[in-house]
Amino acid sequence: MPRIDANPHEQVAPNFAGAAFTACRRSMSNQDGLTDEQAAQALLDAWTNDINQEKAAWDRQVEEDREAARLAEKERLEREAAEKAEEEKEAAKSRPKVPIHIKDRMVGHESAPSTDNKALKKLRAYKYIELWFFGAEGRRRATEDALSSGDDALYLARDGDGVALRQAAPSRIAKHCIPDRELTWREFSIAKTGLLEDMARVGWPKAIVQDFVDFFFAIDNHPSRFEGPHGDPCLLLYQEEVRKLWHLDYERNPAEIFNPAIFNNEQLQRITRKYLNVQASEANYACVISSCDCEHPR
Repeated sequence: MPRIDANPHEQVAPNFAGAAFTACRRSMSNQDGLTDEQAAQALLDAWTNDINQEKAAWDRQVEEDREAARLAEKERLEREAAEKAEEEKEAAKSRPKVPIHIKDRMVGHESAPSTDNKALKKLRAYKYIELWFFGAEGRRRATEDALSSGDDALYLARDGDGVALRQAAPSRIAKHCIPDRELTWREFSIAKTGLLEDMARVGWPKAIVQDFVDFFFAIDNHPSRFEGPHGDPCLLLYQEEVRKLWHLDYERNPAEIFNPAIFNNEQLQRITRKYLNVQASEANYACVISSCDCEHPR
C-alpha cells in the first residue's frame, strides 16, 4: 500500500449539503430517487467510511514506523556497544600488565641477561639480525644499557649558541656488534642457542624454529670442521650467507621460503675456495711486504 503522507485524523468532512455538491446531489436524486438531504447524508457516509479506512491504515503505518525506529535504535546501541568493546579490547592489548609480586621473593644478586629490544623487534618481523645480539656479550651489553638508561633518558646537546635537553636513543649497543664471520666458535655456539630461544619467544612457528635447530646442528657436525683450520671460518661464512638469503627470500615471498636445514655442500665449497684464495693472496702480499722491508731496512 502506498505511504500515507497526510494524517487522516486531522481531516474535516466537507459540507456535502452545500452549494459545491449541488450537482452531485441532484445526480444522485435523479438516479436513486433520493431527496436532497438523503443524497447529502449518503455522500457523508461514503466519505466517513473511506476516512475510517485511511485512519486505520495511518495507525498501522505509525506503529510500523515506531517499531522500525525502535529496531534501528536497538541496532545502533548494539553496534556502539560492540565498537566500544572492541576498542577496550584493543586498548587492553597495549595496556601494561598489572604487576604481580611474590611477597617472600627478593631481587636477585645479578640481573638476568636479556636480548636488545630493537633486535627482538627485528626478529619478530623476520628481519636478519647478527648472532652477536643473542650471545653472551650482546645480551650483557643490552642488559647494562637497559639498566643505565630508560626510554625517557635525556642528554645535553648543543643547540645554536646554547644547549638543550634531548631524548637519548633507547639502545646504543649496535656499535659493538661483531659480524657472524668474525665470531669465535664458542661465541657462535652460545649465540645460536640464544637466537633459537628468542625465535620461539617472539612467536616464530615451531616448524621454522625446528628447521633452524636442524640447520645449526648440521653446521656443528659438518665434516669440514675437522679438515683443517679453514673449516670453522668457512662454516661461519656459510651460516651467515644462508641466514641472510633466508630473510631475503622471506621479504620476496613469505609463502615460498627454502629450508635452511638442507645443507648445500656446493655453496660451502664455493665459499671455501673464495676464503682460501683470499688467505693465499693475503699471505703473498705479506711476503712481498716482508721482502721489501728486508731489502730496504729502515
